[in-house]
This record gives sequence, structure tokens and C-alpha cells, in this order.
Amino acid sequence: MMSIHQRRGPDQQRELIGELRAAGLAPTAQRRLVLDALHGHDHPASAIAIYQRLRADGQAVGLTTVYRTLHALADAGRVHVFHRDGELTYRHCREGPHHHLVCEVCGLVVERSGDTVTRWLQQVRADEDFVPNPQHSDLYGVCGTCLRADRRAPGDGR
Repeated sequence: MMSIHQRRGPDQQRELIGELRAAGLAPTAQRRLVLDALHGHDHPASAIAIYQRLRADGQAVGLTTVYRTLHALADAGRVHVFHRDGELTYRHCREGPHHHLVCEVCGLVVERSGDTVTRWLQQVRADEDFVPNPQHSDLYGVCGTCLRADRRAPGDGR
């Protein structure tokens, strides 16, 4: 079985190393594995799911290492933490200001640039005498796919 690192080319490995260094983290093999396991996924994953994904890929990584790495990546702003069904889940995020639209049904996360949400948060501040934290402005709702699936459900009375 090929490992993640064997599937990744040297350019992708350099990207992972650069991202970790930019975050002030040593680019250890375990950190690269965990970060790589998060790349390219629209749905956040729990630490246990990431651990199981890595173990299924033949990687010798411990669950404690996965948890520590996720916490370090979150503290460094490289992953975002979501709460889903009483569990913490993690998703790799792009750099720069952005906000998340989170589907409460399927867990899909879509990133949006900060401009529109920033204007809305400024309006909230003006209207409500409330200062929102732009770092924590995830918007929860239902994505179009789940909404359309619900409308097609038999016997829903719509």
C-alpha cells in the first residue's frame, strides 16, 4: 500500500513543509501526515477519523499525536475547529480572511471571502451595539444539495 507521502510529489511535500514553517511549527513527519490528511476535503474530520484514515494508509501515527498536531495547527491558524454533534472536527483553511458557511445536515463547509461578511458584521456592530469577533463568524444553515434532497423526500407533505 502506498503511503500519503509516496503519493505526494516533492512539490506538494515542499508546500506542506512551507505551510508548517510559516505557521511557526517544525515540519515533522507526523505534522505533515496530519496536515496532508486534511488537504482537499470540504467536510471537517474528527481526530479519530483522521487517525483511522492515516492508520488505514499504513501510517504509524498515534492518536495522541494526531490530537496534539490538530491543536497546534488550530492554534497556528492552519485549521479551523468546528463543533458537530458534540464532537470537535477540523478542516484545513486557506490563508487570509474568510468565513465559513456550514451545512448542519451534511457538514459541508464552504469558505467565503471576508468582504461581504465583514460588511454585515460592521452593520451588526452599528445596529446592535455589539462587537462581533470576525475570527468566529461561521454561518450555519442547510446547503442547497441537502435542501433539494429534503424536498424530494417521499411523504414530506410539500
